Amino acid sequence: MIYRLLRFIFRLTLNAYFRRKRITGQAKVPNDGPLIFVANHPSAFMDPIAVGLAVNRDLHFIAAGEYVGTGLKAKFFKNQLHMIPVFRPSTMPGDTHKNKEMFEQCYKHLGQGKSLLIFPEGNSITERRLRELRTGVARMAIGASKANPEVKAVQIVPVGLNYSDPHEFRSDLYVQIGDPIAIDDFLAMSDEREAVRSLTDLVSSELQATVLHNEKEHYDHFLEQVERIYQPHLREVMGLNEDDLQGGHVIQKTLISALKHFDRHQPEKVIALKTKTETYSKNLKSLQLNEESLNELKIGNKAYEAIGLLLLSPLFILGFLLNALPYFLARVIVQALKIRDSFLGSLAMTIGAFSFLIWYIAGGLYLGFNTPLSWYAAAIPFIAYGLGIFALKFGGLASRFVLRRRLRQQLQDDQESVIKTLQLRQEIVADLEELRLAFIDDEELESAQTK
Repeated sequence: MIYRLLRFIFRLTLNAYFRRKRITGQAKVPNDGPLIFVANHPSAFMDPIAVGLAVNRDLHFIAAGEYVGTGLKAKFFKNQLHMIPVFRPSTMPGDTHKNKEMFEQCYKHLGQGKSLLIFPEGNSITERRLRELRTGVARMAIGASKANPEVKAVQIVPVGLNYSDPHEFRSDLYVQIGDPIAIDDFLAMSDEREAVRSLTDLVSSELQATVLHNEKEHYDHFLEQVERIYQPHLREVMGLNEDDLQGGHVIQKTLISALKHFDRHQPEKVIALKTKTETYSKNLKSLQLNEESLNELKIGNKAYEAIGLLLLSPLFILGFLLNALPYFLARVIVQALKIRDSFLGSLAMTIGAFSFLIWYIAGGLYLGFNTPLSWYAAAIPFIAYGLGIFALKFGGLASRFVLRRRLRQQLQDDQESVIKTLQLRQEIVADLEELRLAFIDDEELESAQTK
């Protein structure tokens, strides 16, 4: 009951927290039989919520024992939130003997055809790469299948969580569900250690295919710069619109592959491009601009936009007033807490979810008992939520409209500097286009040589 209720609440919360959200591969998830879902872990407890809403199965979550706790808290987490504690040597070395019970409980669930969610990286770090996986998933899948031979063998389903920035409100989330991994061949291997190692390698490879994986950390910022500069051009070339998160994900993965290729074969080109993008970023900063604002500059304002914004502004004001208090309260609470970076987004989303829920229910009850609305006040939470979503979208459109006006004024005030920066941007795009075509040629050549 509580699990289903929270699932409903967090579905509404995710729709509000993320500006755009896309899930692909849902049809790949089997409707029955034991499954272990595996996912990367960039954003603490936002990740299990995202996976839980992306797949069409009820999940039991393997969670760190220190968060599950003991006593009534542990009982609530286990029974109502479907959590199964795992005791890590790094945080709870005195309790690792309890992991035997954890495996037995997982075998029992899988033997009943249920589904588990495991984050095999072991801990949460916000970065665009898949870290080395622990062997627990492979051991559990093989062990559960051997412990329940009468049940269909466990399948492992990779789920890639790709956030534009999980800690930024109104960012983007793209979830890619991969093909289920059958383990029959690994069950037949005589050497169980080798089977576990080989299956772990396969899971890592399949999960890596669903996420952005940049092996070299020192290129992270450079890649982000390249994506911001080059994505609009690539989207135009490929016929993709701005809201196509799947297409954007393909572009990002291609850029990572191309960077890796040229870093290996022509590192001098990568260094030259990196230097040029750094200069460009400094120029933008000195002009108090960013890449997004330059993209807006191309769009321009139309008269009907101003009229539409003016006509809809009363609804925006109402939506803002109905939602301002819980929104700013959640922000104040998150800013006051000193927590790890990887927990920022998930904590903000969770605090926001319950702040809004309490606010909506309290408002509905107050109006129901103190005004002529009576039972009609039960609709208040849904009206406030809908107007809140509208206010967020309206605010984004209005901000972009005002930004375009400011940019055009700035272009008039410092035309020479802006034009030079735009010319440098065009040079970078031309360089990137040249590298893209060279990368395609190299890929085709390598493919022909391997045939």
